[in-house]
Amino acid sequence: MTNSFQEFHCRRCGRLAANPGLPLHLCPSAPARKAELRRAVSESLACMSPLVRRQKSRLIARHVLALDAFQKASVIMAYVGLEMEVDPWPIVRAAWAAGKTVALPRIDPPLEDRRIHRMHDRHILPFVLEPQSIENPADHPGLRPDLCGILEPGPGAAQISAADIDLIFVPCIAFDRLGFRMGKGGGFYDRFLTRPDVAAVPVGLAFSEQVFSALPRCPYDRPVSLLVTESGLADFRKT
Repeated sequence: MTNSFQEFHCRRCGRLAANPGLPLHLCPSAPARKAELRRAVSESLACMSPLVRRQKSRLIARHVLALDAFQKASVIMAYVGLEMEVDPWPIVRAAWAAGKTVALPRIDPPLEDRRIHRMHDRHILPFVLEPQSIENPADHPGLRPDLCGILEPGPGAAQISAADIDLIFVPCIAFDRLGFRMGKGGGFYDRFLTRPDVAAVPVGLAFSEQVFSALPRCPYDRPVSLLVTESGLADFRKT
């Protein structure tokens, strides 16, 4: 069952409430409501206990490992989840066990480079993460935190061609039933997925609390092809 951003939005926007047929992405106050929704979802996730988060993440990993797209992939691009996000690390370890190459994104230019003022002038690049038999990604010697505390490949990692990636796991704050996502506002994955050399299948990972019936979107937003929650799979390629 999905949450309703339409209801969330209408409670705060008289124009949309008075015009129920108005698409969410045309509502002039939608950008501000996206910020409100980010806060609301973050608060909801903060109430989830670590045990429940781990259990749900394991269920999501189990669904992912059963995907035909995962089983056929030779190279996947994952990420290290933040404390309140789905934990993709079990997927990373399973990929290594299956002999797959795992890449993680690194922001370029790095956030430490103060000469770059606009976030949209930064991009993510995929770097290979070497296999390690560790349960906590923070213990991986090839990872380091960026200025936001997100673990990313360090300077010794080898960059891999985006064209070689078969499957990309995409984090989010929220998803909708069409596969569109709302991230943290940097636009990194939207820019990466529009690269002409990227042909990988984008897969969203989310808890059910992060899935909404509709979200506002901009022309540059790119949907995922698959969305996996603890409840199962949504395949947007069939819609």
